[in-house]
Amino acid sequence: MVISRKLSLAAAGLGAVLGLAIPSLPVAAQEQPAPVSTAAESRGNGFYYMLDFSLGDSENPGTDADFGVDLDWSTSLGFGLGYRVGPLRLEAELSSHFYRVGSLDLGAASPFPAADYAGGMQALNVMANVFVDLPAAGRMRPYLGAGFGMARVSAEYNESVCIIYCFSTSNEVVDDWDRVNAWQVMGGLSFEAWAPNREWFIGYRYYETQDLNLRTLSGVDFNQEGLQDHAIMAGFRFLLY
Repeated sequence: MVISRKLSLAAAGLGAVLGLAIPSLPVAAQEQPAPVSTAAESRGNGFYYMLDFSLGDSENPGTDADFGVDLDWSTSLGFGLGYRVGPLRLEAELSSHFYRVGSLDLGAASPFPAADYAGGMQALNVMANVFVDLPAAGRMRPYLGAGFGMARVSAEYNESVCIIYCFSTSNEVVDDWDRVNAWQVMGGLSFEAWAPNREWFIGYRYYETQDLNLRTLSGVDFNQEGLQDHAIMAGFRFLLY
């Protein structure tokens, strides 16, 4: 360090005597910091599509016809096409939710005879979703979202025979559907997958529909509370840019 400084001063003095512009020698070279990048850095704008699967637990809807529906669990499959603009994502989603009916909780004035019942419900959805991608935390990027749309909800309730496990028979008591509004809120984490244009995500979704107007096969109209579902989601996004 001392020798380098002396050489720099000597070169400057010699340049002053000779009238020359001799640059001084650098005392020490400074290393430039390497750029820092993370796997969860911001993506560019463009289209993407997604596939997801969920497993959930639903609240049991009641009716005004003196019986309730005991829902055991739910599953869903979804497909979406979206466009990312900075931290925002706009997405059109098609999905199908399946609900297993464990039993009908009959009241004293139920329109059905005292028997065991089982069956299922299904909701076919068309949703418009908006997401916000929050700042990345290491390899993870949190997101929040909400959606609104329409659902075609169908219900099929059958008499069942229970021997350890309950089996539905062909004797149906309800086979009807209704078209209602639906909405959902979502939140989770996105991660880069094995390729630059792939990312996977996990998260939570709350899904709800309006109340349903249905009819029994014997001609009794009844109002049933809408679906309310809490689900854990997992899926992939395929980036088209």
